[in-house]
Formats: sequence, C-alpha cells, structure tokens
Amino acid sequence: MLSLCLSAFLIGSLEISRAEPGDEKRKVAATEEKPTAPQEKHEPSQKPGPIRRHAGGYDVQVATITITGRAVDQDGLSAPGADIQVVNDNPMYSGNMLLGKTTSGTDGRFVLRGISLPILTPPPGAIPKPTEGRFEVSGWVSGKAFAWHAPQSYRPGPRPAKTDAKEAGVAFYEGETVTTDLVFGPPARLSGTVTDDAGKPVEGALVQVGYINNVRSPGGSGTWNCSAIAPTGEDVAFRGVATLPESRRSAHTDAHGKYAIEGLPRETKFLALIDHEPTYEPRTLTIATTKESFADIKSLGYDGVLDHVFTVPGTVRVRTTLAGSGGATGGATVIARGSKIQRSGAIATTDAQGMAVLHLQPDDYTLRAEPPAGVVAVVAELPFKVAKGTKETAVDVQLEAGAPLTFEAVEEATGKGIAGVRFAYETDTTRVRRPVASQTVYVDHPATGADGRLAVIASPGARRYFADRVPGFEPIDAENPLAMIVAGRPEVVRFRFRPVPAPDAPSPRSSNSKDEVVRRLQERSEAQRALLRRGRMRASRYYQPAEGIAPAAFTSLLDALDRDAVPPVIELIQKTFPDAEPASGVTFDLISDDPRRREELIDPPGDQNVFNGFETVCFSRGNAQVDLCDDSEKCTVRIHVAGVADFARSYSGDGAIARRADGTVTLEKTGDPAARVVADEKTGFVYRDTMSYNDGKSRKEYWGFAPKGTPEGLVFPSLSVEADIQRDRITTIWIKRIESVDLTSPIPPEIFAAKVPAGALILDYRDGRDDTYRGVLRAPVTDLVAWADQVALTRKRFVPPVKPGDRAPSIEPAVWLDRTGKTEAPDLDGKVVLVDFWGVSCGPCIGQLPEVREAVEHFKGTDVRIIGLHDSSGTVKEVSEFAAKRGLAYPLAIDRPSSESGWFGATFAAYGVRGIPGAAVLDRHGRIVFIGQFSEAVDKAGELLK
Repeated sequence: MLSLCLSAFLIGSLEISRAEPGDEKRKVAATEEKPTAPQEKHEPSQKPGPIRRHAGGYDVQVATITITGRAVDQDGLSAPGADIQVVNDNPMYSGNMLLGKTTSGTDGRFVLRGISLPILTPPPGAIPKPTEGRFEVSGWVSGKAFAWHAPQSYRPGPRPAKTDAKEAGVAFYEGETVTTDLVFGPPARLSGTVTDDAGKPVEGALVQVGYINNVRSPGGSGTWNCSAIAPTGEDVAFRGVATLPESRRSAHTDAHGKYAIEGLPRETKFLALIDHEPTYEPRTLTIATTKESFADIKSLGYDGVLDHVFTVPGTVRVRTTLAGSGGATGGATVIARGSKIQRSGAIATTDAQGMAVLHLQPDDYTLRAEPPAGVVAVVAELPFKVAKGTKETAVDVQLEAGAPLTFEAVEEATGKGIAGVRFAYETDTTRVRRPVASQTVYVDHPATGADGRLAVIASPGARRYFADRVPGFEPIDAENPLAMIVAGRPEVVRFRFRPVPAPDAPSPRSSNSKDEVVRRLQERSEAQRALLRRGRMRASRYYQPAEGIAPAAFTSLLDALDRDAVPPVIELIQKTFPDAEPASGVTFDLISDDPRRREELIDPPGDQNVFNGFETVCFSRGNAQVDLCDDSEKCTVRIHVAGVADFARSYSGDGAIARRADGTVTLEKTGDPAARVVADEKTGFVYRDTMSYNDGKSRKEYWGFAPKGTPEGLVFPSLSVEADIQRDRITTIWIKRIESVDLTSPIPPEIFAAKVPAGALILDYRDGRDDTYRGVLRAPVTDLVAWADQVALTRKRFVPPVKPGDRAPSIEPAVWLDRTGKTEAPDLDGKVVLVDFWGVSCGPCIGQLPEVREAVEHFKGTDVRIIGLHDSSGTVKEVSEFAAKRGLAYPLAIDRPSSESGWFGATFAAYGVRGIPGAAVLDRHGRIVFIGQFSEAVDKAGELLK
C-alpha cells in the first residue's frame, strides 16, 4: 500500500487522544513543564543541520548538543554510578525516542555528549511557536527511586534580549551550556499476590506501572501515565518512562503468585496493569505512591500492596448441526460476542463432528455460527450465558437452510447472457440497499459470468432485487417486485437488459505503432499485464529518505550497476551518501484477483489491508485500529492496496526507436511528458524508465534488475528502484524486492474478506460519513465489511446539527463559574468566541490546558473570548477547585444535561461535539466559523482579528 496505511508500516503507531461518551474516565497523560536546572558555561551546542519536512507539518533539523549535570540524592549527596539517559520530547515526532545514555561519575557528575536532537519549526499559526528541540533527562540508581527532569528545550540562535522568567533552566539557546540535575529520592515499593478464583496462585502474571501494554493490541504500542504529584496540581509527567529498564517498572509473579517492583518514586501517579493469559480479563487502573486521596485513583502509600484475583474462563463446547437433517457441520466458524473484549477463546472452527471449544469469561453472549463455503445455509445467532463459577457447559446451534438463488442477466432481443452485472437488494422493513453477496458470511460483490449467470446463497425472507448497469447495457426494469425467498427452494431472479451507447473505449495499446519492434513490445507488455492480474507474491518494500542524496549522483550510481544482477542498493546508498538517513522497510504477502487485492505484513507481522473490489479495509495492529473506506467521491480517505502489478513494470507507451544493442531496445518519446525506456527486445522486461514532465522540471526514474521468469511467461524484476525528482531534488525513493511469485495456486473468494481481531477500534469513512466511529470490536469478525454493514442498519446516521456559516446555538449552561465559584455570564456580544469543550476526567483535555492558557494570554486585550465549557457531569466545587489549582483564569461553565443519551451535555449536542477535547469558533455576528480541534480553532480565531 502506498498511501495512508503505509505510515503505520514505516513510521510507527498513532494514539487516539479523544474521549467518547461512555468511555472510562481517562487520567492525565501530559502536563506543563516546571523548570529547576541552573545554567553553566561548559560545552556549547552546535548549529542545526539541513532542514527536512516532517509529516506533522513541522520543518525538522538536527542539532548536536551536549548536556551536563549532576546526580544527587534527596540530601544533596552525590549519586555515583547512576544510569542517565535523554529522550526526545518533541510533539508530533516519530523518530527514535532514546537519544543517548551515560553514567554518573564518583562525584555524581555526568555528561551526555553528541546528542542528535531534532529541532522542530512549527507551521505558522495565530500564536507564534519557537523553533526548538524538546528533550527529557532521566535516570536510575541502586537503592533509590528513578528520577526525571521536567522537559527542557534547545533553541538555535542567540538568546533574545527579553525572555520570560519561566524559561530559566528550561530553554537553552545557541552557545549556552545545557544543564540538567537529577535528584534521586527515597524509593517506594509495590508488591502483591495474584491468584485465581479457586485460590490458586497464578504464576507468570505480568504487573506493569507507568507504561503498560495495550491489551487491545498485543505487540503494539503501549499506553503511559507516570506523573509526579505537585502541590499546585500541575503534575510533572514522565514521557520517557517507556524507555526505563523493564525491571524498574514491571514484574512477573513467581510460583506463589507473588511479585514486587522496587525503586518507584514517591508521590507519583502511575497507570497500572495486571495481566495474564489472553482468555483472562486484565485489570487496568491508576495507582499513586502517596497517602493523599484522589478520585478514581487507588492511593497505596510508600509500601503499597496491590493484589488481584483472576476469574478462570469457563469451557464452552459448541455443537453445530444443519436444521432438518441434523447432520454435523464441520468447518463452521463459531464466535461468541459478549459485553467485554474477548482477546482470545471467543472464536473457533468446528471439526468433522461439528464440535468447537470456546473459553469464555462469565457474561451474557450472542453465539454466532457461520456456515463453511459450499454449504447451503445461513448465519445463525442465539443468546446464551456463561454463569459465574461455570467450569464447563455445552451449547447446541442449528444452521438454518439458505435459499439457493440464480441471477440471470440477459439481453432482451437475443437472450444472450451479459457478463459483469452485480446486484443489490432491499428488505420489506427498510429501504437501505445492500449488495448481493455470494453467501451470508462476507461481502464479496460477485458478478455474472460470461453466461450471464450468478449463483448465490441468500437468507430467507422478503426481498426486492436491483441490477446495476454495465457498459453497453442497462436493465429494462430497475428492480424486481418484492418477493418471498424461501429456505431450501431454488429460485431464478431474471433481469432483462437493452443495449445503450457504450462510453468511448480507450484505444488498444497493443497495435498503435507502425514499427514492428515497438508493436511487439506493446503486445508482450499487454500479455504481462494480463498475467499480473491474478496471483500471489511475497515482496519487500523499503523507503529510503532522500534528504542528502543528490539526483545526478544517485542516477549515476544506479546506472552503473549490473542490470542482470541483484545489487546491494541500500548498502551502496549508505556508503555513497553517508549523511542520508537509513532505509526502513517491510515484508508482506500480496494476493491479487483483479480488481480485488490483499496485502498482509509478514515482517513485522500483523497489519493487513484488503480491497474487495469496492471497499478497502486497513488494519493496523500497532494502533489496534481499522479504517474502512470506499471509492465513492464522498469518501474523505483514500487507501491504495498494493497488488502484484505494483511490483512489475511493463512498457505502456509509444515512442521511436533510438537504439538497439545487446538484445535491448531504447525508445524515446518527445514532448511533455517525455519518456525514455530501455527494455529487453525479446521479453519486454523494462530495465530503465524515465518520464519527465512540467517542461522537464519533474521526472520519475525507474530501474529494474535481475529479471526472473515463471512457467506462465511472466518476467519480473528481482529488485527495482523508483525515484521522484522535483526541480533537482529527490522527494521519494522506493526500493522493492520480489522474493517469490505464484500464478497458479487457487485464490478462494473468502481470502478477500477482512478478518479483524477483537479489540480493534473501527472508523467507517464510506460515503463521506460524519459519524465515522463504530466502536471497538468485542469479539473477532470474519469480515469487517459485513460487520460494519450490519451495524449501519441498527445505528441512526449522525448528521451534524450545525456547520460553518450557520447561526451558532446559544450557549446556556447550567452554571457559569471561575476558580472562585459561581459567577455571572460573560458579555460575549460582538466578540469572537472560542469554546473549549472539556472535562476534568478527560486526560487529553487536561493535557491540552497549557495550550489553552497560552491562548488566553495571547488574546488578552483583544476581542477574542475563550470560555471553557465543561461536560454536564461536573460540579461547581469540583471544577472551581480544579481551576484554582491549574490557574485557569478565564470564564468556565458546566453544561446542562442533554435530553438525548450519548452526549456530554446539551450544548455539546447542539454543536455536534461527540468527542473531547473539542472546540468551536464563533464570529462577532454569532455565526459558526469552525468546529474541530483547539489548535486549529486558535488559528481561526486569530484570522478573525485581522
């Protein structure tokens, strides 16, 4: 895949940072920095290097800095032998987090030399942001708690004449010594016992604090919260907790179920996890090494005990049979869906006797049985319960017979079948039109064959069928009358078509040249493209950052290589261009059956992307997230799923022969675009392809190496390189290697069904929907598209109640307040109003507060009024005390409850704000200008002042 999902493959994972109604309360994950370190003159930092464009909209440079400091204990005595590290604390940056490590000397002093710190220049905005690189120094030493310093920054250029006093010890400028001291305090300890509900100790259970695994995504990125409790309420977060040694933040239980984690800092909040096998339900909570009490936080003191009892899952034996005959159904898929996420044990395939075994926690479930391919039956569902204390139970489920239907598409005048026709249907209870599938388990968009016929297995019931147009024909009757489809009874659904003018077909590529050599090349290329439409491939794709690589030197390097051998391109690039960043890549399996495609990552494993001919499913295991989109013009997300054809270049144009030598032919085409191709005259294999356009200012370069062949006649490159060049600057370099090609193995249609595990968050972008959020899968699904279609039938489509340009709904909260308590409503007439939708129980909202306070300060003395609208769950005492601790010196309000469930409050509902934090901007005339995220809202408000 070459677009949106590729970022997850190469860059890393993303975290969702918005709370949704009904989510568990989220804790603070980010706070404002607090300076303490003094300045010294020692080793000045170097100037930053070349500028690179970062995906987050920032320009990125790298500066080499030196950090000096001293490690001491709580009494100010030296802490020799402390392990010291520095991590990248830049926002929106996906590079390596750990930047350097060292050890303190006998006097406690340490020096971190040669630290390559990314320097980020943010995009222009209403509030000017400095060009800086943020970092965080931390460490650990025997017998003490691990420690960290609040984030600091290095800013290239001289220190301004006037700087904020808060910058002392926090922001360092060019030529200044960067200093950081660490204080290692007395440690806290966490211990406990983990057992099961029978009282037996659980050996090997995992206990984590600070940084915990994402239980929705095994092997993916985790979640963190480690923050020092400050008297002012501005807790100091430790982002680098994930880079600490695991022994400092986790433990496994022993044979007696005992565990202990030593060396934790006191007066600190931690996110904590106790987990075991995936069939067990994990426990996630926030703890604190303090005696102070906090809402929704378990305070444990300095020698805390945290025990846990796991419930052992019950064994559920499922027997599937066919209704009527009572015969066992082997190969059926059974899935149990309950109220909680079932990470494992909730899906199985029946054996030849129709038996399957599930392992389930106590809960109320819906058991879903899906018939295997070729069985004339439909999906069955029934409710069942696993009671607490259940060790073993059995469930019988019958698969009801399906209706075997044959669709026919024929030309009325001749009676001949029409190929390529697809169908849709409606039921007697809804006018929502859904595509006809070949069976009831997955969505595959089948079409009639050359004989104009299509056989499917349908669910019984009242149906009205529709036929699609195809090039050259249209149905005479757009729909069939509503008819009752009966289980087990074969039916023929016939549609008559009449010819219509077909759209102009593209001129054939195989015979548009008078030159015999060129014509043969075009014919062979067309044959190659036909072979590439169906097959399997294992391949690797590498992205080579192009910064520091000169186009002329790069093309000369590749042009000089032996085209019939597999060159070590990545190694040669690193040797020739030592300043270039290293390449990164993935290995995956590709399956194509034109137009359907599937790609699945093998190294690293897990991610998959499937295109079923109409819809695309992009699953990122690291994010535990699925993006579902389609090819409609309204869909705002575009995802390309790579196919076999993406890795084999074929000659696709015309041109004049410029040279024939050594069995190759060089063809050139002048004009704009211009092209030059070097191909093997016998096979049509493309060794070299250059296309220039925009009057030669831009060009695409391609190299193919070491051609290989298959028995079917396909010729493909063992390795290929592609480069885009814009105005003498390389923008992208792709290196692709094909390991194997299989054009003969069967490709069953169900392989293009998108299987997704439990715990995945679903976003459905099809048809340009505004309500993309579909929740989190509580059980695995066989086909995500079929699951999403079913959800769409039961969920009312969300239509934003207002949009930019509309008259803004009035802001009438339950109460106005500030940090002292209740107040009068502020005067907003004729003002630009920026509403921050937030809540004290929303971690991302609290993490955003420094940005809100900065905006309040920036807009002071202008016509912009910022108000903080709290969700309806807050109380005056709770919110005002929180505001006093956090220094929120701007109008606040608590919303009225919404009359409709699923909203944070009445005003939230009126503005269509379904997730927090959120923001809205109103102009001086009371019209909506923007609804979205706070950072963009600030820019919009600033524009209204111009």
